[in-house]
Amino acid sequence: MSLTLGIQNVVRNADFFKSSPYNADDRKIDVTPTLLARIGYGIGIVLGSLIWPFAFIIYAIIALFRSTASKQKSPSVTVYGKKQQQTIPLACGKCCVVLTTADSCFLDTNAMMNAASQSMRPGGGIDGAVEQYGGKKLAEERKQYYDRLEVGGAVMTSSGDGQIRSKYIIHVCGPIVRGRPSTADRKNLTNCYISAFELCDKNNIQDFAICMVSAGIYGYPKEEAVQVAFETTTTWLENHPQSSLKVLYFNVFDEACLGKAVSLFKAYESGGHGMAFGDYLDILKELHSESYSS
Repeated sequence: MSLTLGIQNVVRNADFFKSSPYNADDRKIDVTPTLLARIGYGIGIVLGSLIWPFAFIIYAIIALFRSTASKQKSPSVTVYGKKQQQTIPLACGKCCVVLTTADSCFLDTNAMMNAASQSMRPGGGIDGAVEQYGGKKLAEERKQYYDRLEVGGAVMTSSGDGQIRSKYIIHVCGPIVRGRPSTADRKNLTNCYISAFELCDKNNIQDFAICMVSAGIYGYPKEEAVQVAFETTTTWLENHPQSSLKVLYFNVFDEACLGKAVSLFKAYESGGHGMAFGDYLDILKELHSESYSS
């Protein structure tokens, strides 16, 4: 249709060119600008009608490529982005600890951690994302733990029937802090990670993504929450060299948390705990070539 209109416009402009360049008073007028504008308009319609199908095809190819790339299961690319390249993977006991800012819901792990409320009813933050992407199956599974999750405790469910890539979700409940954290608050936060690691061992979880519990609306000072998470993680892994965990993702979102995490990773690395990046990739290849049945 557009092509026909464009050709008709060019033909009309040709007829216009043949008409007299004089007005009714026999005064000569310059028709060149009008003529060029009309011809240009016609040519534009013709070219546009010829080009847009190719543009649409190119757009469709790009969209398909992006969709395919987003489905690739490649933690070595997804996890270790630009912001984390200031650090290297750490060796803790026999486990590799990797700093990441990726979304835990879409990491290819055996299990991920969720910062849930004591009631286990859906909330905000990472818990809201888990509810959104977990589907109806996860929502039903959570009901069996309503009002049964203790502060510092952990329970495990499947990841549901939605878009979450992990096989399991370990839900923990951190302390709610108003003001400075007390000794009890720190103990409860520490217990969140210990309880989760013990569940991992019990269920032969080999790669696990943790989050910064209580560092959001629960009010635990962000940098202190990261410190507790890091110290608890490294200490537990060092003291449990026979743990089933082979890769642990230390997941942070907030910039303040990331800055603190980077400094902790560098300090730990300087103590001789750095792992060659190639060794980390070898562990990933081994993990993702296995078929988890647990």
